[in-house]
Amino acid sequence: MPPDRAPPAPGLGHAQIADHNSRTILEALRRNGPMTRLELAALTGLTAPGVTNVLRRHLAEGLIVEGQRRTQNAQVPSAEYALRPDGAFAIGLRLRRDRVSGMLVDLDGRIRSRASVPRTNADETAIAAAFEELHAAAGPSANLVGIGLALDDYGADDAQKVRQVFPDRLVVAELDTLAAVLAERTVGAGIPEAGMVMVLLEERIRSGLFLHSIPFAGARGRAGRIGGMLTGPDRLQLDRVCSADAYMAAVENPDGGSAEATAAAWIKKAAVHLFDALMAIAGFVAPGKIVLDGDLPSDVIDALIVAMRCVAASQRPESPPPPLPPVTPATFVGDSVLLGAALLPFFDVLLPKRSVAE
Repeated sequence: MPPDRAPPAPGLGHAQIADHNSRTILEALRRNGPMTRLELAALTGLTAPGVTNVLRRHLAEGLIVEGQRRTQNAQVPSAEYALRPDGAFAIGLRLRRDRVSGMLVDLDGRIRSRASVPRTNADETAIAAAFEELHAAAGPSANLVGIGLALDDYGADDAQKVRQVFPDRLVVAELDTLAAVLAERTVGAGIPEAGMVMVLLEERIRSGLFLHSIPFAGARGRAGRIGGMLTGPDRLQLDRVCSADAYMAAVENPDGGSAEATAAAWIKKAAVHLFDALMAIAGFVAPGKIVLDGDLPSDVIDALIVAMRCVAASQRPESPPPPLPPVTPATFVGDSVLLGAALLPFFDVLLPKRSVAE
């Protein structure tokens, strides 16, 4: 059954059913764009009066707008409804090693503003400053539904800090790798039926696994720590060779050559090691595709993907290895984690309640 037509769970009360129907209509408009009452009823399985009641409520809340659709055959234009992007906003936050990063996203999933505040000994001050900058960009009367927080696998304390700064606001936390998956699934290129692996090339290299419609985080959320894998003919840890820190160290301290030559040499070596890691993932879980994102410049990620294709073409094993799934850059390179974090409150408050699994 398509998600738009998913029925409410049995045993729900009237208020819960009304909430389910409200979320279903907003999700249908988010996915499909402007629609008429009859189109919404046909898509969602709700009755026409039920759709009318939901639309009336969303119009009053400022979440949708009403327009007119004119067709050649119809003498009277039909009313159609669409999301109002400014009807709701959410903020995504992430505590990085040296800064607090933030993003403001509207109801349509579009990035409206970014913020970056250096971390000091008083993290709470930096957190509040990033939030206030983004809140000001939304406007004082904006409907801010909540804060999404992207955590790394050591970030339990970060969630506590943010909730202490904003005790009266909704704060929804998720692993950063799975937040990146949520962004790709919701407003990016989507996820193939066979699943997807999102690899974040940052100060450490980690992956988010989304397989057979289920996100796999492992014990204490620590699955996907592929940066510790021994890769390449020299059996080096992937973090030492392919992380964003390794790239910056190489290009900032070129070994006698130009910066361009140093970057090219780094990409060539890193591709061998990353290819090893991705082949191991392909052999174990066979995802439909592998997506790369992180702190590397987008052109470096593109070059890594091309270099890995060259590595794959040069392989001449005695027995063919499993094929490497398609490897692509993320739809929103550099933004996937924060964008996914900012989307979290929408799913908690307005859109169908679901994890990235559904």
